[in-house]
This record gives sequence, C-alpha cells and structure tokens, in this order.
Amino acid sequence: MEIGVNAHLMENKKLTWDVRANISFNRNEITSLGLPPSQFGTENLVAFLGGQVSGGNQFKVPANIFIEGRPAALFWGYQTNGIISNADDLAAAPTYQNTTVQLGDVYYVDQNGDGNINEADLTILGDPNPKFNFGFGTDLAYNRFSMSMFFNGIYDFDLANGNLSREAFAAGNTSENVRSEAYFNAWSENNPSGTYPRIGYINPGDFTDRMVEDGSFLRLSFVSLGYSLPAGVINGVESIKFYVSGQNLWLLTNYSGFDPEVDSFSFDPTRRGIDFNAFPNQRTFTFGLNAAF
Repeated sequence: MEIGVNAHLMENKKLTWDVRANISFNRNEITSLGLPPSQFGTENLVAFLGGQVSGGNQFKVPANIFIEGRPAALFWGYQTNGIISNADDLAAAPTYQNTTVQLGDVYYVDQNGDGNINEADLTILGDPNPKFNFGFGTDLAYNRFSMSMFFNGIYDFDLANGNLSREAFAAGNTSENVRSEAYFNAWSENNPSGTYPRIGYINPGDFTDRMVEDGSFLRLSFVSLGYSLPAGVINGVESIKFYVSGQNLWLLTNYSGFDPEVDSFSFDPTRRGIDFNAFPNQRTFTFGLNAAF
C-alpha cells in the first residue's frame, strides 16, 4: 500500500510553493514451499536456507532463512550474550563446537540447553523487511530564484553488517581492516567490561546477532538551487538559468557501516539485507547552465 500527497500551497506573482510526500507499506508472507518439515535449530519448520554469503574465510554461511508462514529472508544465526567477562560467566558458558571457551570469548546462547554450541542453537536474529518507506520534498520559486529538495528514508529494518566479521575482531593480524574500538574496548584483565572480544580471539566465521544492526535512516537525497536571468539580457538568447545541485548530501542513521541503503547481493533473492564489501552511495555535486535560443 502506498499513499502520496501533493499540494500546491501558494502561487502569486513572486512566489510559487509546492510540497509532496509519500509513504509505502509492504508486507509479505511465504504461504507454501512444497517442502517437508525439517529440524532448524530448536524448531521443526518447513523452510530452506539462503545462499552462502562468502566464499572466503569469513561469513562462509547463509544469513537468511525462508520459513513457511513467516516473512521472507529472516536472518538466521547465533544469538550471543556479550563477552565472557568473569569467572561466573566462564562457569556458565557452554562449550563451542565441543571446545572449551575462555575469558574474553564471545558468549554464545545455548538455545537447546545441551551445554554445547552447534547448528542446533541457530535461531532467528532479525528481519530485513522494513516497516515502511517514506519520502517528502518541496519545490519553491521566488522571483528568479528556485529551489527543489527531496528526503527519503526507510524505517525499522535490520541489516546484516558482514564487514563486522573482520572489523570487530582484533585477532592480531595487521593486514585486516580492524576498527580501533575492537582494540581499545577489547576485553582484558584490565578492562573486564570491554564489549569486544579479547585481542587474539579469532572469529570462527559464524553469523551472529553481533552483526545485525538497525538500518533505519533519513537521507537528504537531492537539493537543487537555480537562478534565471531576465529575458533579453543577451541578444538572441530567450532564457538562461544557472543551477547547482547535490545528491546524497546528508544522512541520519545509527547504522555503523558506510551506508544503510545497500544490498550487496541484489542479484540473488536468497541473500537479502546484507552489507558485505558494498560501496556506499556517492555524494555528487553538479553545476550547470540551461540556455534557450
């Protein structure tokens, strides 16, 4: 469902002012897959997993699951509970793939309570389907000046920030592009409240909720300013208009990646809502002149 409003607010000899806005809602549900029920994590579901995200060492797992009766492409991975930061956490933490964990490791949630983290503990982590998309803008002309601008946004959707599979782990490999806070806020005996794993912890390549972020944003996507010279200023020229415009000039978001309006695998519907080595939207400026003879 989409709702749009256009209003012509004012018009006189000097001033013309128009505004516009739209909002759209898209809900989806998988009604039938034609598959038998199977065990996925702790649930018996009619479902299938999306494509493997990466062929490299990190994120070499599917990120999406398609479940009959639910929205398409939900995120599927391991839930975590911060960092194993003290002796009590260490005593309560499950083993990982039958390997004993240690202080400073990521604290995985044991969904089935068997004391060990494996594929049986995978669960739904988020939803890349937004609650709604919206936009609003205005066109204003005063004497010989004109201005046009447009904002757009998406509200309440999750993104899988696959770049965190490398950026958020200070494994000691200086060839990796690691965030500074992964070092300075890493768990250590001197920093037991650190929110990043200990330095030297190697990410096993899992998809966890530590990589799922809210992608909601508001963007100033377009602005144009223009000025028209009076007719007859230049012989043989009916009109001349100078203008400057810009795209992607401002972004408001809590997403920690470069740009929340990305989809690294737009060509593959089984890999949705994933930011993995994607280029951000460009910021561009244009200067121009329009002349009519």
